[in-house]
Order: sequence, then structure tokens, then C-alpha cells
Amino acid sequence: FPLIFHHSVELNQDYSTRIPGHDYLAPECPFMSISINVGPNAVCRPHVDMTNLAFGLCIIFVFGRFDATLSGHLVLCEAKIILEGPSGTVFFIPSGSIHHLNTALRFSHTRCVMTLYTQAGLFRFRDQGFKTQSE
Repeated sequence: FPLIFHHSVELNQDYSTRIPGHDYLAPECPFMSISINVGPNAVCRPHVDMTNLAFGLCIIFVFGRFDATLSGHLVLCEAKIILEGPSGTVFFIPSGSIHHLNTALRFSHTRCVMTLYTQAGLFRFRDQGFKTQSE
């Protein structure tokens, strides 16, 4: 993934240069956005993150009090893979190109998620000279 990483860090640097003082996640960070779902039951239905870069990766950091052998699994639909992710697990997935979901939690379990990602539109906007297609 070194080329994807470099491509994404370059985007962050280009925006930092173009819009100084804007509050980015961190210098050299390959992600431009963060979502934090503090639950208590962070579960998602099957979806593809259509606005994310199709060949890019997103990071999913899972935390909470739950038994990952029983619930809260990450399912990658097209790959037909079900992953256990105990608290503290970090997943890297191409969320813009594969359907994914989480299984339901057992009663009294809590699960939270922090996701880092970059929308494809940020690359497109930069690649068009920081202009929209209509400009």
C-alpha cells in the first residue's frame, strides 16, 4: 500500500499548502476525515462508502466492552469473509469498493468505532486545480 499511502499524504499536503491554517487531522496523515461512533451499539448495515476513493483504504478502530467471538463481527460481503475484532482491533479495508457491515451485538455489550477515511471528491477537487467541474 505504499503508493496509496503516498497519494493520500500528498493530498493532505496539497490542501495544507492551498488552505493554510485549516485544521487537518495531522501533518503527513493519509486521511482527511474522521468519524467517531461512541455507540453504545456501533453497528452498521451492509453498505459501500460510495464517496470514498474506490482504491483507497479506510481504517476502522474498534473499542468497547463486547465479546468479539460472539458478536460485532466485521463482514466483507463480496470477499465472503467474517472477521472477529476484539476491542483495540484496527482494520484496513477498501470501504469505497466493497460492501461491509457489522453483526449485531449481544445484549449489554457496547461497541464503539473510530473510522478514518478520505472522500474521492477531495482528490477530484484538487486535481481540477481546486475548482469544481462547473467552474
